[in-house]
Amino acid sequence: PTDVTVDGETDTLLVCDRSNARVMRWPRRPASSPSQGEIVLNNIRCYGLTMDGQGALYLSDPATYEVRRYDKGGD
Repeated sequence: PTDVTVDGETDTLLVCDRSNARVMRWPRRPASSPSQGEIVLNNIRCYGLTMDGQGALYLSDPATYEVRRYDKGGD
């Protein structure tokens, strides 16, 4: 992973998995949640990520030299 951020609303970790070109969501408390992560975004070699107060996810994409925004429930 190249970066990690916390989604406070869902109490999960969002992990920028650059080598596998994806963003994963992992529970912070595996005992009360499934112990397996889920792919949130695929086919993106992000380098860094953060989340704003409204839940929008921002990813840096070094392949295109841009920052992309993904809103919850869509693009």
